Amino acid sequence: MLAGPDILREAIAWRRNGHCQQLWAGPNIVDHPHQLDGIILSPDIDGVVVASDNMRQVFETAEPSLAGRTHVWPAGVDEQYWKPRSVPHRDSLLIYNKRMPNLARRLEGVLRDCRYSCAILSYGEKRRGKYRPHEFRALLDRAIACIFLTFNEPQGIAAAEAWSMDVPTFAYRAEAVRNVDTIPYLTPDTGHYWSDTDELLTLLAAFSPHLFRPRSWVLANMTDTICASQLIAVMR
Repeated sequence: MLAGPDILREAIAWRRNGHCQQLWAGPNIVDHPHQLDGIILSPDIDGVVVASDNMRQVFETAEPSLAGRTHVWPAGVDEQYWKPRSVPHRDSLLIYNKRMPNLARRLEGVLRDCRYSCAILSYGEKRRGKYRPHEFRALLDRAIACIFLTFNEPQGIAAAEAWSMDVPTFAYRAEAVRNVDTIPYLTPDTGHYWSDTDELLTLLAAFSPHLFRPRSWVLANMTDTICASQLIAVMR
C-alpha cells in the first residue's frame, strides 16, 4: 500500500481475513509512526517501507518495535521521460523552492546581481498551485544546475528527476539541520550541499559540468526498473 490510510485499513482487514499473504505499507502514508493513531504499527503489517535511511532512523527511534520491520526503498524515476535533449542549450540556474519563498527571492536577487540568469520553480505554494512535470522538465533542459531549497526530504524525487536530466543539484542545508542529509541520495556525482550564500557562490564560481555525473548515477541506481527490482527483492 503506497498511500492512503483508508485503503490501508481495508487492506489490514483483508490480511486478517486471510485474503493476502503479506501486507507492506509505505512509504507515503505517514511521516511519523504515531500519526493516524499509529496505523502503521498494526501487527497485521508485515513490513513498513520508508524512502531513505534518514526516515528509517526517525521511525525506529520513535518506535523501537519497528526495528527489523522497517525497510528502505527509494522510488525510481522514468529515465526516458526525464531525459535531456540531444543538444541541450543550458544557460541558466534553476532555483527549486519547496516552501522557502523568502530565501528563494533573496537568492534570486543575489544571483542576478552576480550576472547569473536564473528562474524559480515553486512547489507547494497554494497561490501558484502545483507545477506540472513538463514545466519542470523544460526548465531543467535549460539549467546548468538546480539550486534546491528545502528543509528536509524523505527521498528527494524532484532532485532525482533533475539528476536524470543530467542537472546537478546544489542543496541548501540550514544551520538547524547541518548534520542531516536534506537530500538523502545526494552524492559527489550528483551535487553538493551549501549552507550560506558565500559558500554557494564559491561552488558556482568553480562549477564545471564535467565535475558531475548525475544522469549516469541515476541510470546505475534509481531508474524505475532498478528500484522495482529492489522492492521485489526486499519483499521475498
